[in-house]
Amino acid sequence: MKKKTLSIALALTIAMGIALTGCGKGAETKSADKSEDVAVTTTTDEKSSETEQGSTGDTDKSTETETEEDYTYCNLLSDPYFDMDNAIKDEMGTTAIQDGTVLKTDKEILYNIVDGDRYVEISGAESYDVNKTITMYDSIGLFQNLAYYGVDPNPDLSMVPETRFSCIDTTYFDRSTTNETLLDKEYEVTVIKAYTIPTDSESGHYYCYPGATYGGGETPALCEVEYNGTHYWTTNISLEKALGELE
Repeated sequence: MKKKTLSIALALTIAMGIALTGCGKGAETKSADKSEDVAVTTTTDEKSSETEQGSTGDTDKSTETETEEDYTYCNLLSDPYFDMDNAIKDEMGTTAIQDGTVLKTDKEILYNIVDGDRYVEISGAESYDVNKTITMYDSIGLFQNLAYYGVDPNPDLSMVPETRFSCIDTTYFDRSTTNETLLDKEYEVTVIKAYTIPTDSESGHYYCYPGATYGGGETPALCEVEYNGTHYWTTNISLEKALGELE
């Protein structure tokens, strides 16, 4: 009888030990699960915090860009047609507006050297292939470059860019110069291409300063010409003259 009682007691003791061990494992598992939940939550919060900080940083950068001061005279930073990477400083013009000769400002006058295709794209001008030699009888302004000065020139203020385009060598001051070697001579130039000069819809002024040698009723034109084997730009030949409609 004592042996049976001992066996039953031993069996109960083993069963309780197993139950307790099982409870311990369950508690450990639940504890581990909770720890993992906390870790996941912490990681998510960190990522969320990083995202919010990044968003704030982007906003700050955007604000800085919007408030950047435009250091150019013609507000070129907002001009979609102006190539800032290839900008050239108009040294003479910049000096004139910074030293008080014309204005008193810390702005800079910049320009792009452009070709006829770019001129047509921006101005909407019509172009004509001419390849015709014409005879000239007066001094004609011949310039090495066609320059684009930007979106917001001041056409009412002399001695600054008055039109978006100008025929120049190195500065818009060239516009009023003439080729002294051609004075009082008869000479020939070959007109390669001729372009109309539309008026700017925003200002009502010409896209390029027209020449002053036109007769009555002639149409202002921008021309690419060749003289003595060198390529030049000029606005001192009317469209009719360039196309051979006038002698």
